[in-house]
Amino acid sequence: MPYAPDFRNDLKILDANENSGSSAANTINVGFKPSFAHTYQPGKSNGGYFFGEPFGLKIIDADADTLVDDANALTGYVANGFTHGTSTKLSTNNAQTVYACWKGSGNTGAVNTTGSITANVSSNASIGFSVTKYTGTGSAGDTIPHGLGKKPEVILFKCTSSATGQGAFCAEIPNRDQMNFANGDIMRTTQNGGKFQDTNVLNSTDPTKTLITLGNSSRVNDSGKTYLAVCWKSIKGIVKAGYYTGFSQSDKNITPFVYTGFKPGLIIIKNVTSSAAWNIQYLLNHTGYQNTGKRFTNPKDGEYGWGGGTSHSDAKSMFIFSNGFRVCGSGGPRNDQGKQYFYIAFAHEALVSTNNIPTTGV
Repeated sequence: MPYAPDFRNDLKILDANENSGSSAANTINVGFKPSFAHTYQPGKSNGGYFFGEPFGLKIIDADADTLVDDANALTGYVANGFTHGTSTKLSTNNAQTVYACWKGSGNTGAVNTTGSITANVSSNASIGFSVTKYTGTGSAGDTIPHGLGKKPEVILFKCTSSATGQGAFCAEIPNRDQMNFANGDIMRTTQNGGKFQDTNVLNSTDPTKTLITLGNSSRVNDSGKTYLAVCWKSIKGIVKAGYYTGFSQSDKNITPFVYTGFKPGLIIIKNVTSSAAWNIQYLLNHTGYQNTGKRFTNPKDGEYGWGGGTSHSDAKSMFIFSNGFRVCGSGGPRNDQGKQYFYIAFAHEALVSTNNIPTTGV
């Protein structure tokens, strides 16, 4: 019998043309209340902002990990998305804005007492996503639940009560030892350096199917401060995290191809071997893109933000295919010879048949 398509619309990557007046709040329709979101405006010199329903109406500068107080930025959540005011942080008149949004289990999450710290967990295992809101104690060895039911591969920590200066981006991907990523290594969200050894983040303890063990780092567990732990797990046809090794034979135009099993709509790349900027690539037709076939190049500053500086060159362009991506050119941000790169990719269209076989999203 034929298999019915199942659109996993709990992950939405939206390219919005904002042309409405600035005197009233606008609604961005993503089909649900986002539990976590990243927004970015091509051409700006920052890495955008994070927000989500568990944050309340706060937004966080993705480059600086600082809370942004702007009553005219994020003004509320509605059944199909969120509203913003006249601030240019989340939207600019007559300009394009990109939103990547993930849906959890609703509202601020359900109270979960399985860890030593009681937390609110909003999870959506079907798309490999969860967000946990908790209050730190300052004690190493504390545990928090994550709600995925499987060991998370990527964890992004954000403080929501004060500016911590730097967040933590942790990768727990299988075979990480082969990629020179040791237990205790993290990637700092506001620094363009490579991996950084900080055993005080995860307390040198691997996450389990249910819990994350915290150290006493201010990035994750200051006493009295509130945090979010955003978790992802690879799900066939929807999200894929892993590593690749850089290489380039420019005379033959040979560069790394990364198989994801779907057409990526958002790709985050970080050199974990040496210093290089964070790279965030949205597969959308922004103004300023050079679009030839499947090749998308953004020549403007800021596209490769999320902490760690901004730069632009043709070497940072990329070919997008129905089953993965190929980096172009050579250099530290994406393709330095012999260096290891972390990536996490999200499907442009999260479409999976009822037999759990993904489409290619062509």
